[in-house]
Amino acid sequence: MIVLKLINCIIKSIGDLIVPFIIAVGSLMIFGFVPQTKDVYRSIIEIEDDSILHAFWPILFVSILSMSVWYSSYLLYSTPPNSTPQLRNNQEAKTKKFLAIVLGCMPIFGLSWGIYSAQKDIKDTYLLSGIFSNVILLGVDALIIIICCYLTYSKSPRQMEEIDTLFVNFVSLFFTLISLPLIINTEGLGWGVIWIVIIQLLLYILLYCSYSENSNRIKQHKIVIWAMRFLFFALIYTLLIYYLPYYLPSSFSTSFLIFVEPIIQPIILVSISFTLLVVGFTIIQKIGDKKNFPAITFLMALIVFNGFTSCNDNHEIRRTAENSTSVLPTLTDSFNKWLDTARKKYPQGEPYPVYIVSAQGGGIYAAYHAATTLAKLTDDIPSFPQHIFAISGVSGGSLGASVFASLLKANNNNSQTSIKYLG
Repeated sequence: MIVLKLINCIIKSIGDLIVPFIIAVGSLMIFGFVPQTKDVYRSIIEIEDDSILHAFWPILFVSILSMSVWYSSYLLYSTPPNSTPQLRNNQEAKTKKFLAIVLGCMPIFGLSWGIYSAQKDIKDTYLLSGIFSNVILLGVDALIIIICCYLTYSKSPRQMEEIDTLFVNFVSLFFTLISLPLIINTEGLGWGVIWIVIIQLLLYILLYCSYSENSNRIKQHKIVIWAMRFLFFALIYTLLIYYLPYYLPSSFSTSFLIFVEPIIQPIILVSISFTLLVVGFTIIQKIGDKKNFPAITFLMALIVFNGFTSCNDNHEIRRTAENSTSVLPTLTDSFNKWLDTARKKYPQGEPYPVYIVSAQGGGIYAAYHAATTLAKLTDDIPSFPQHIFAISGVSGGSLGASVFASLLKANNNNSQTSIKYLG
């Protein structure tokens, strides 16, 4: 009987904390048990240059996600459904507190387990004694647990609820700092930037609506002030990113890319997305709980509707114009034409080295291996691309070869340009 009551209490607690529960379990599975994620870890582990920087950012961003999941759980714990000022019983209060700590630790535990599993598959690693070592990861896990336990059991729900504006401000700044440079670099000043600002403003609007009682007018006023500050910051930050590169030397832009590249990783992008989702959906659930409205159920139904109707399908394949009258040259003609062009800048009478690259398959790890190997050869031997006649790739290897070829094309086929930031 006691076991059944405990199970029933756990199920009720999970239902009340459904948003952080889904994000926590999803991040645990993605970071710890997906084979493609382990390929990413193996790629980071085998980086020789700037390895600590590449390894530091995933740990930092997943730690931020863990704290976001924990705080979201605690925020929902402090505002139970049906506008009840106190939890229904002491057992449920204890269960929710414990569940908030467990959910908060899941993302960083998933990262730790995934890295440990990736290390077991590699015999000779560069970072087993570095920042990706088991000792460091266990230390980060222990620190997250200590912080969650301390804040959960030493602070009252009212004290924790007072920092939700600061929490939203942090997430908005965190998301904007990372996403705007990527969008502006790809699309320029367009709808992508506008949507980033709209998403952040929606967070402030939701937070404003969660304090609709007359006793919270001061809180609403503070939220409006912070939203105005965010708009000012987003405007200045966008203008700096867009216009400043025109007045800076190209060497600075290259150095900036080398610095930013470790941040643009799948693990970090997933962490940023999950952090934004858990914050936004938690505030929505909080409003729904106060107003006795099934907000999360409504959103899930809307997501399912969009999935079946393809209302938000923006994944159409870009097509190039086809010329049906063109005739492909033979392999012999293509090789002779390429060789005649390539030999013009090579000393006469000497044999001309010719390379044909074969990139094997193997998912993300194969793509990373092919791209970084070709990039490293180009950095060490700038004339190397001029001696490549063809690249044959399968699956992930073809993706890595495409990245290498696209980067050469973006640099106007100038093999002197460093492509070190691929590695």
